[in-house]
Amino acid sequence: MKKRVLFILVALLLAACGGNEPTPTPTVAPPPVVVSTATETPIPTVSFCKAVDPSQLHLNTLGLPYPYQVNCVPERPYDASMPPGPVGLPEHIQINFATLDPAAVTPLDPIIYIIPAQAYVAMWDAAGDTTVSQNMQRLRDLVASKPQAVPTSSNPILPMELATGFNNLAVQGSYLDFGYWDGVRFVGRFEQSPNPVTNQNLYYYFQGFAGENDEVFVSMR
Repeated sequence: MKKRVLFILVALLLAACGGNEPTPTPTVAPPPVVVSTATETPIPTVSFCKAVDPSQLHLNTLGLPYPYQVNCVPERPYDASMPPGPVGLPEHIQINFATLDPAAVTPLDPIIYIIPAQAYVAMWDAAGDTTVSQNMQRLRDLVASKPQAVPTSSNPILPMELATGFNNLAVQGSYLDFGYWDGVRFVGRFEQSPNPVTNQNLYYYFQGFAGENDEVFVSMR
């Protein structure tokens, strides 16, 4: 379901023209210098959901017993005021299963996040919280280096809304590479305290990057 994302940067070039040396006579007063006080009009930023059109994303669910819906989710500013920990996401796309309304998603619902990576890191860095930038870099390093085996614990997870706690178990790990997008997947859990391993606490996770420059972060649970 990889989609290439093209960001077009427009540069404005100003050319200056020079004149000849003025003749000594007759003396001609130079033209007055006009200083413009007008503010430069900023180039509008294209929203993520316009760059990646949710209506163009379709899945082959291979017979899953519940429907899915692709949603454009507005920005949720960084907020560290509520337990279990800080949250916050830029405008992004969610593919929601079973519970089709993103506002009503429960911790048990499967979900796919498609997030602009740079905007996500910038939001948290601006709040003085480097958790996202650190986890994002760890994931980039893991996917790029592809060590012989996926770590069996201590794997980073994003977005922070997806899981809280520490990854104390990861099995059946492998690396996936589909050309324009790649990542790592495993079956595991994230816990805040030691608990017996049961099927109810285990989830399939995928963390990876899409785009020519890995500018889109993709996460699935």
